[in-house]
Amino acid sequence: KDDGEYAKWVEMNFAGLVHPFSNAISGTMLCQLRNLAEQKNGDRSNASGITDSASQIEKYIRVFIVAMLYGSGGHTLNEYSFPFQLEEVRAEFAGVDGFTDINLETLFFDSNEVAFNKALNEAIAYNAHFLQRQRINQDIQFVGSHHDSLELAQAIDSVRRKIEKYESDVEKMLFSQHRTASKKVDIMKPAIEQIIEALKEGKVAEALEMSDRLMKRLEHEYGTKGFTGGEKKSYQIAKEIHGILSELDSKSSRKENITSVNLSFKERLQQLKAQEKSLEVVSESDNTLATENNISGVVMKFKEQMQLLKNAQVDEPQEEDENSWDLSI
Repeated sequence: KDDGEYAKWVEMNFAGLVHPFSNAISGTMLCQLRNLAEQKNGDRSNASGITDSASQIEKYIRVFIVAMLYGSGGHTLNEYSFPFQLEEVRAEFAGVDGFTDINLETLFFDSNEVAFNKALNEAIAYNAHFLQRQRINQDIQFVGSHHDSLELAQAIDSVRRKIEKYESDVEKMLFSQHRTASKKVDIMKPAIEQIIEALKEGKVAEALEMSDRLMKRLEHEYGTKGFTGGEKKSYQIAKEIHGILSELDSKSSRKENITSVNLSFKERLQQLKAQEKSLEVVSESDNTLATENNISGVVMKFKEQMQLLKNAQVDEPQEEDENSWDLSI
């Protein structure tokens, strides 16, 4: 019977933006609470003393949850701590003062803000790197030879990493420092996004000019030296990006313009049509579903079409026989 209770767990997790989550609370935790209840209600001389107070239970449960997470996984902190909110569990431990106050917050956040913030920052950093890898894999159109493509990908990756690292460092600064540095981020980030877009199109020289303008603007508005005489971090980042692009430009200048091979499918199709060798167009009668009587004919026509495509001699970048490049970033 579906009385509306079946989906309550899933609905609660979605409403609380909990992710990821399992399909149920921890049964192992329920078993452990049963053991503690047995100690509380049994022979006190043989009891461990864990159930004497809510604080003792919290200490034990905290270690138990951490051990379960580290050793086996399968559940999140939310699923391990949720059994404490069940009416049946609270009724069983009604004699323990403060038991009803035990929850995820009291277990892992109260008086633990330093560790919590550290874990949160590490989670944010991990997420940022994961999303960065996704963006790179989705955005980069590998063009020309594998060597050119890999150099472009590495340059884009290096440039993106530097601005994201600088932005992350600025967020951790004190207010007085953050105010000035955040203004520099507002200048640098859009400029570097434009540089990355230019690199994706193979326009290395254009990206280099953009980085040169960025350096000059930072120098004009903020100078290059800090109070201690060292180079300002913002200018140093812009200078390092300029160095990456300068090296890439010096290499690309000795090769064919890689932009010419950065063609979309439609452009390649136009190239194909420009060839003086025409392609046979499949008529509507040929483009019907195959039956048992005409499968052989369809296969033959397919082979003819493939042969025509081969004869068209469209120039495509050829992969090396012994290709050891790893194109994933």
